[in-house]
Amino acid sequence: MEENNNLTSGHINDADTIAYLITGYIRSTLSDSERDQLDEWVTADEKNMQLFARLTAPEQLDESLKLFNSFNSQAAIESIKRKMNESLKTETLPSLLRRLIPFSIAASLILITTVFIIYQKNKPIDKPHIIAEKPDIQPGANKALLTLSDGKQIVLDSAGIKKLQVGNLEISNDNGRLIYPPSSEGGNGAEVYNTLTTPKGGQYKLTLPDGSLVWLNASSSITYPIAFNSTVRKVQVTGEVYFEVSRDKAKPFKISFTSQVNTHSQNGEVEVLGTKFNINSYKEEAQSKVTLLEGSVKVLQLTTHESRIMKPGQQVTFTANGQLLTTNSNTEEVIAWKNGWFEFQNETIENIMHQVSRWYNVEVKYEGKVNFHFKATIERNLPVSNLLYLLEQTGNVHFEIKDKTIIVKP
Repeated sequence: MEENNNLTSGHINDADTIAYLITGYIRSTLSDSERDQLDEWVTADEKNMQLFARLTAPEQLDESLKLFNSFNSQAAIESIKRKMNESLKTETLPSLLRRLIPFSIAASLILITTVFIIYQKNKPIDKPHIIAEKPDIQPGANKALLTLSDGKQIVLDSAGIKKLQVGNLEISNDNGRLIYPPSSEGGNGAEVYNTLTTPKGGQYKLTLPDGSLVWLNASSSITYPIAFNSTVRKVQVTGEVYFEVSRDKAKPFKISFTSQVNTHSQNGEVEVLGTKFNINSYKEEAQSKVTLLEGSVKVLQLTTHESRIMKPGQQVTFTANGQLLTTNSNTEEVIAWKNGWFEFQNETIENIMHQVSRWYNVEVKYEGKVNFHFKATIERNLPVSNLLYLLEQTGNVHFEIKDKTIIVKP
């Protein structure tokens, strides 16, 4: 067979060797040194990673290949080589790494354990051991609590009430989004506020009276007027909230929140005209952060009166000493939750489990210290045991589920 030099990057450039290693990976028969070789090839180039993902996807594997008695069978290797060439003739699909079956290549010789995780919806994950003996814990869903100005509370979800009559306002509740009519249709000049709150295991979207779009992560809230009739559009948030603010030069948009840094509460404010940004201000997190995706915002530390003008791609962190720290940010990681993903980039297990606890509505306990950082992209619609299993593939963390508690072990 004619060798295709475009197949590989890195130290391994022999199609037979690559096919041999991938065949062994499929059958879980690689030695440690062979797995190191495969790791080196996969991580050497993004094209290698994409090709590996495609070749190990279920729809690319013949049942006969899985059942070979010898992992170094020439027929198996030839089958993989054939598929390698077929894959190269197909245009690389966008976001391929997010759409195929999960796999992990552990870089065991470096401190940061990198996991390349790919998940294809509705494909079962075969777990070699039981993390939980009882029924699995399912991921969060669209659910929230709407509190009206008179204290009345309404439970919301995707399948519930479609129309809400609040005074002279008709509010739509459509597929996990609460939609208020424009201020000109419902405003009467009064400052009347509603509050939308998501519980642990919940998320929700909101369209404000000015057309601004809001996404609430789990354990978050936003308090807002039912009509923007004043010269400033003011809202207040807790937890994690993503905004796409409608531009209105005549009415600046201000978001206030309480920054919890260690044991100290600090008041913060974001002022915008029209822009896209994310606020993360959970009390259990070590720091509060504002991340800008588009436009321009002014961040104020109301306790110290310090302020920052942000540019797209920047993140402002409220530090323990009351100062504002501006850094560049991976915006894709920051808003991954809004798009249905967990995105972990060099994250400690404690930071990961904060997100897991909120999204799956579970408690977390630790038995020992996990001294590794993780890199992974995982869909948020997985049952929790599947997510934990994928993290376990690094070999640096183990989990046990007891009722609604996840136990983390090194």
